Amino acid sequence: MAIISDQAVAPFEAAASLVLQAPALQTPGAALYQQSWFAFSIPAVLALLVLFVPGMISGLALGLRGYRLYAWAPVASVFAVAASAVAAPMLGLRWGVLPVVLAAVVLAGVGFALRVVLYRSFRWPRIRDRAWGGSVVPSSAANTPAVHALADRAYGHFSHRALAAITVSTFAVTYAVAAFHCAALIHSPSAFGQTWDNAFHLNAIQSILRVGDASSLHMNVYSPGSATFYPAAWHGVVSLVVMLSGAPATVSSNAVAFAVAFMAWPAGVYCLARVATRNPLTAIIAIPLSLAFPQFPWNFLAYGTLYPNLVAYAMLPALLAFVVAGVRAWNRATVVYIYAVLVGAGALALAQPNAVIIWLLAAVAIFWGFHVRRVWNRTSGGTRIWAASGITLLWAAGVVGINTVLDAVPTLHAMRRGHMYWPAQGSVQGGLARLALLTGGWPNGEAGSIGYFSMWPLALLVVLGLVLLVVRGKQLWALGLYAGLGALFVMSYALEGRWRTYAVGWWYCDVPRLWAPLIMIFVLASAVSVGALLQWVIQLHDLSKTEQNRSLQKEEHLVQKRDQLAQKTRQPALRPMAAAVSVGLVIGLGISGPQLTPACRDIEKAYAITDSTLVDRDEQQLFLWIGQHLPRTARVAGNPMEGATFVWAVGGTQALFPKITSGLEPALAYLAGHLKEAGTNPQVCPLIRKFGVTHALDLRDRYLDGGTSYGIEHRYPGLDGVAKSGIGPVIAQFGEAKLVQITACGE
Repeated sequence: MAIISDQAVAPFEAAASLVLQAPALQTPGAALYQQSWFAFSIPAVLALLVLFVPGMISGLALGLRGYRLYAWAPVASVFAVAASAVAAPMLGLRWGVLPVVLAAVVLAGVGFALRVVLYRSFRWPRIRDRAWGGSVVPSSAANTPAVHALADRAYGHFSHRALAAITVSTFAVTYAVAAFHCAALIHSPSAFGQTWDNAFHLNAIQSILRVGDASSLHMNVYSPGSATFYPAAWHGVVSLVVMLSGAPATVSSNAVAFAVAFMAWPAGVYCLARVATRNPLTAIIAIPLSLAFPQFPWNFLAYGTLYPNLVAYAMLPALLAFVVAGVRAWNRATVVYIYAVLVGAGALALAQPNAVIIWLLAAVAIFWGFHVRRVWNRTSGGTRIWAASGITLLWAAGVVGINTVLDAVPTLHAMRRGHMYWPAQGSVQGGLARLALLTGGWPNGEAGSIGYFSMWPLALLVVLGLVLLVVRGKQLWALGLYAGLGALFVMSYALEGRWRTYAVGWWYCDVPRLWAPLIMIFVLASAVSVGALLQWVIQLHDLSKTEQNRSLQKEEHLVQKRDQLAQKTRQPALRPMAAAVSVGLVIGLGISGPQLTPACRDIEKAYAITDSTLVDRDEQQLFLWIGQHLPRTARVAGNPMEGATFVWAVGGTQALFPKITSGLEPALAYLAGHLKEAGTNPQVCPLIRKFGVTHALDLRDRYLDGGTSYGIEHRYPGLDGVAKSGIGPVIAQFGEAKLVQITACGE
């Protein structure tokens, strides 16, 4: 129940009766989105458009088509948003759609110019698949040019369109199932993760909207627009959705999270599977499998909340696919892939720089794998082992060189020699066991509660898939990347002391951050396993394949038999594609399977708004009331560890303490300790005027995570009991949540 004091000053008197009748919302437009999932579809669609359209424009100009274009689109879009945000203030432009449009045009122009230089033609050039790699023809003849050409012709009449339709349908169904599942967990489109990091992320979006500056060089929530570096690609994308839809930052943030986790991430994984296996069936299976692992992307929606890592890691599979394709092609198309990868590296740097290090390690693994395979095929006997060992040592030296260069960067150097943010979780043996059984990657507070064998079916698929990738697919890089990332995980899981900080300090010694990149290897391997098993079942029951195989082995008769074989091939080709849909739908149902239970529990807990959560229902309603009734120039003080920092995110009114941190500048620290002494302490009012503080919140003494070992929650004694301190009247109250107007300092 809302209570409005009679002592409220004139601007608030007219609002009193309104609030007594019903809780008011920030704006009429915002009210539409607070509880309506139907209205949520507007920012959800706009989030997909912002995340894909700018990149598709540049990708078309670059010559990308099909799955490569689809995977490239979110990478290029994130780069266009983040780079244009940096450039806009330099050009005197306010942040909005215009800078992004200009960036997309520039990217498209550079891409098209590159294609013209490479191919010396103004035609609309394209990069296409050379072959379908075994989805139609048997492996015994799959590597001959004649069979590749025949397979292309056989698919050209029917299966290209069928493949596109099935792929699009699988993406749509996977997104829909995942989105509905997540919506059921968070209950309301306006719910938000009441987590340590999310206070900053949501308030950073509000800061962008306030000053019209989304530059990663100016991301300072205490003084919006002033010089401070923080990778702000995520915040730029969300702010655009807020501008286009009129939805609150909380709703728009959820819409972008859905788009990144349930569409951009599967698109990148699909591209990686297509490039690595050249098998459409395997790639289609990878789409729903990309959401079958709880540690990523699901847990990143609750833990942290690590939105910058979410968007950065979601782009990694596409960039790995372009590296693999470029190394494999090694022709003019390689230059196109180099350009794509450089743009992607820029996107990673402006989303979350530590993802660039993961990408560099992955690129080394890919180059190593292809070089070892090449020398292995061209040598024999003992020479093979010596040559492969030499290549391995060469690339190991390359890793040492990369490490040396990165360690020379002052910020990165300091991260490896500073505070160990997260302690180890167990022993080396335990880390290796969790790596093998896929049960690592959980936050410190709940790692011990996850059973070792809770994901054993997926673990078996991953082991089988890695074997098939290396033995049949010759993708040695996948094993190398698994070993490299796995080593980083085990070091974060088990090491202690300065060596642990040196090895994994770039990721804050945080196990979930180092486990998440492994998921793309797990998805690829498990998709290969399921695809191989499904194809084996199909071949076992398809007796007509026998005659087809005999015909294909007689290459001298391929031309004469072409039309007859194409007619035979078109019909059986439908069966693996139909099987792919069936498997995709079945695995899609696995998105709500038991292996996801821990992540689902964390999401529901983080987003819950009840009478016992950090921000309870009364406080949420008070924040919404503040957003509607206080002037834009108002600034509200409150203990961030009690949830007061979310007043900016929910209501749109700037908070004096917009993030949860262990350190404050001296002036803010003094206010945190003495604000309620405004009527008696002569040092307080000058600081109140300096920071423009107009109101203060008096909330329940309930702290984030129940409090911390740092005692941060107790560093704001000047805000405890502020409603009874006499610095001003209580002008609004919802339950125990009170808003005080500061009048002790006069006008």
